[in-house]
Amino acid sequence: MTIYNDNIARPYVYKLTHKITGQFYYGYREANICAAHDDIGVQYFTSSEKIHELGFNKFSDISHFNVEILSEFTEADVININIEDTPGDAAWDNEQDLIENSWGDPLLLNGNVCLRESGRVRFKLKKGFKRTLEMCLRYAGENSYAYGKNWEEMYGSDLAADMREKRSKKSGIAHHFYGITGVNHPAYGRKHTPDEIAKQSGENNYMFGLVGDKHPRYGIKRPEHSKAMLGENHPLYDPTEYNWYNTLLDVKETCTKLELYNIHKTSGINMHGLSRLIRHEIHSHRGWTLISD
Repeated sequence: MTIYNDNIARPYVYKLTHKITGQFYYGYREANICAAHDDIGVQYFTSSEKIHELGFNKFSDISHFNVEILSEFTEADVININIEDTPGDAAWDNEQDLIENSWGDPLLLNGNVCLRESGRVRFKLKKGFKRTLEMCLRYAGENSYAYGKNWEEMYGSDLAADMREKRSKKSGIAHHFYGITGVNHPAYGRKHTPDEIAKQSGENNYMFGLVGDKHPRYGIKRPEHSKAMLGENHPLYDPTEYNWYNTLLDVKETCTKLELYNIHKTSGINMHGLSRLIRHEIHSHRGWTLISD
C-alpha cells in the first residue's frame, strides 16, 4: 500500500491506537478535502462514538493516541480489481480486511465487520446506486451469514449483551417517539410526493412483473426451524386473554392476541397494531379497543 507525502486529497485508511490501554481502531475516509496527514486528528476525528468517548475528539488532547495513516488510494489501485470500483471502495475494502484479520483481538475497538466469505455484501452502497434483484437474492435466506444464528453465535456473548443493552435503550418506552401517535406524531398527515412514489412503483420497482412462477421466491417453503417458532411456539407468544371490543362492528371477543388476529385478520388488523394497543401506545386499532371485565 502507498502513502503519498504531498497535499493531494485521496481516500485513505488509518489506525488509531490508545497509548495507555493498547486498544486500537481501524477506519477509512473518502470525503476528505485535504491530504490525509492534514485531515485525521486535525479536521476529522472518526465517526465512532466509542473513540470519541476515549478522548479522540476536537475538544480533547489527542496526544495519548498514536495516529497512523496506513494507505492512500488512487484510480491505479482499483483498475485491476473491479472496473466499477472507486478509490473509496478500495479504501473501504482494505479497512474491512484489516478489521477481519484482527477480529478476535480483545483490544480491537471496531464493532462491525463485513466478512468476505460469510455471504454478506462486501461493497459499499454508493449514492444513487440501486440494489438489483440478483444482489438481494444472493445474500437472502440460507445464503445469509446470519441465517439460523442468534447474536451470540454471530458476535460472541459479550458483544451480543452490549448490543441488547443498546437496543433496549432505543425501544419501548425508551424510544423518543414512544406514545406519540395520531396528530401528535411529526409524520402525521405526510404523504409521499409524486416523485417518491414514481421511484418505487411500476417499472421502477425491481420486482415489477415478477409474479407467480416468475417470482424468485416461488415454490420456496418456510425453513423447518422457522416453522417451529410459529404461533404458540414463538418466544414472544402472549398467552394472556384480553377483552376486545370493536366499535365499528359492535363485536366483543375474549381471547388472546393471536386468536383475535386469526379470527379477524381479513379485516386488516395486524399483530404489531394489536401489540401497540396492549402496550397502550394507541387507543384503537382498526376499530378494536381493550375493555375491562
